[in-house]
Amino acid sequence: TYTASTGGTYYVIGQTNDGCFEPSEDIFLNMISIPAVSVLEFNNITPNSASLDWDNASPTDIYNFRYSSDGGVTWIDIIGHTGSIIHLSGLTPLTTYDVEITSTAYGCEADTTFISSFTTALDCVSPENIEVDYNLNQATISWDEVDVSASYEVLYNFGLGYYTSAYTESNNITLPISGATNNVFYVRVHCTDGQTSAWSEIQSFTLTCDVPSNVMLSNTGTILNVSWEGSASLYRLIYNVGNGWVNVYPTTNEYSIPNVPIGANITYYIRSICDEESNFFSPWTTGNFTTISSERLKQEISFEIDVYPNPTEGSFNVSFDKDLEQPIDITIVDAFGKQVYHNQFNFDSENKVIDIDLSNYAKGIYILKLILGDTVKSERIILQ
Repeated sequence: TYTASTGGTYYVIGQTNDGCFEPSEDIFLNMISIPAVSVLEFNNITPNSASLDWDNASPTDIYNFRYSSDGGVTWIDIIGHTGSIIHLSGLTPLTTYDVEITSTAYGCEADTTFISSFTTALDCVSPENIEVDYNLNQATISWDEVDVSASYEVLYNFGLGYYTSAYTESNNITLPISGATNNVFYVRVHCTDGQTSAWSEIQSFTLTCDVPSNVMLSNTGTILNVSWEGSASLYRLIYNVGNGWVNVYPTTNEYSIPNVPIGANITYYIRSICDEESNFFSPWTTGNFTTISSERLKQEISFEIDVYPNPTEGSFNVSFDKDLEQPIDITIVDAFGKQVYHNQFNFDSENKVIDIDLSNYAKGIYILKLILGDTVKSERIILQ
């Protein structure tokens, strides 16, 4: 046997015991030299992918390729890759990858392996878990912090008719509100490597100005008392007691109107003013009420009543603690003062309970009035 180190034509000469020489046939050896990869370019590096392009070193354009993300402890091998371009996907953001490329041909490898490395880009993602806490004057927006953020940008339209950008380095920001009902905004991240994330999905919230509810009217002589439920700090009350419309702006949930004639029919409108400067207010609540004689408002209660069930889904009972020697008027009015029920009853020792049904009326607050001579007893009924 003989190991050749260069290419060329070889033959063997054999010598016999009697001194004869005999040559073999010729054999030509073509010694293969495989160049090593010497140039490598990295293109389109993203947080999760990268493209690698190297010089065409292999005469057969075949290479053994491998890469590692843990400093060479473990490798992913790609044996017999054809072509000098490869695209890697499924990579980890902001991670350094070691790369080794070896030219191969005819079952042989180049003596030298090309070694290099690259680092994937930051994962500049849109903010998540966006929340907003707001009142009539401002909105505080917050979101999950993005580790690779340099700053955040909020693009918003809070009632001025156009979008405005605001920037912050923290993962929250407080912005003024102009009193608009519908408010929209987006959030995105400016990352430390100069990338900018996509905008978040559109975010929105709606301001509401609560309508005054459960309006109650009653008069003590010629003083008309108006009360209601609401959360605003300012209201507008318009009323007419028969001599023209009057505008007032109460700052509490009640108002007293003096010099209202007995038997007068009062018409009123009331609404919440949530932002006076931007004219942000609720719809009107309206109703009517008729004042009654002062004698019938004396509160010298000479009997006790029990109303049950209350709240009720429609039907309820009224019971008395004693025999009543004269007829009693029972009237029910809604929250606007409109009479929805009236009847007169006589009671004795065997009949101290009456049944009333309001199931055909709208849910809400009603006032039950029991009038016995100059004595009036009132109870609030909640119809569910």
